[in-house]
Amino acid sequence: MVPLLVYLATIAITTWVQAKVQRTAAKFSAITASAGLAGHQAARRLLDSVGLQNVPVAPSTGPFGDYYDHVNRELRLSGNVYGGTSIYSIAVAAHEAGHAVQHQIRYPLLMFRTAVIPVAKYGPGLGYILLLVGGGTLFAGAGSIGLRLVLLGAAIYALTMALTFASLPVEFNASKRAIALLESNNLVSPEERADVKSVLNAAALTYVAAAAMSLLNIARLVRPFR
Repeated sequence: MVPLLVYLATIAITTWVQAKVQRTAAKFSAITASAGLAGHQAARRLLDSVGLQNVPVAPSTGPFGDYYDHVNRELRLSGNVYGGTSIYSIAVAAHEAGHAVQHQIRYPLLMFRTAVIPVAKYGPGLGYILLLVGGGTLFAGAGSIGLRLVLLGAAIYALTMALTFASLPVEFNASKRAIALLESNNLVSPEERADVKSVLNAAALTYVAAAAMSLLNIARLVRPFR
């Protein structure tokens, strides 16, 4: 087993990150941005400023909240971000606009993440099953078949985990672009820049926590085969 203290520490960090994200969202959702624009208006202006007039901005209708849809090339914003005029709203809208810019220039890591997404939907479950079946086959004495199943399961699981780690630089880069876009379009004052960064940094922590959980899961999976 993974040492209990490592497991508990990872869970504690993940819980802390979730709480921090919620606190940050609540704090900066209550502060109106000086630009006076709703999230969808800010996103529209930012996209237009970089030649992405063909990317529509629409309310999010699914459970995914705020995201850039790379398939349909459209930006989706949740209700409070779409219509909100807060620091939080324009920061999130700008972050998603940053993803649209990444798509426009074919940012390599975004392209990789996009390609891996279909595998990520079923990869963890399939990889885990293959590892268990392969391990059982090895234990039963069918070494060749068992080893192949274990290696295949590990490869599928590793590809899925690669998506989590690829998301880190993708998200940090989108946040960097968001700040640059907001400043170049005069949508944030110098004083608001720090607030926007606080929102973006808190959101990025969720991906850091996900990466930590991925490492923990990998450690738990490979330990029996050491």
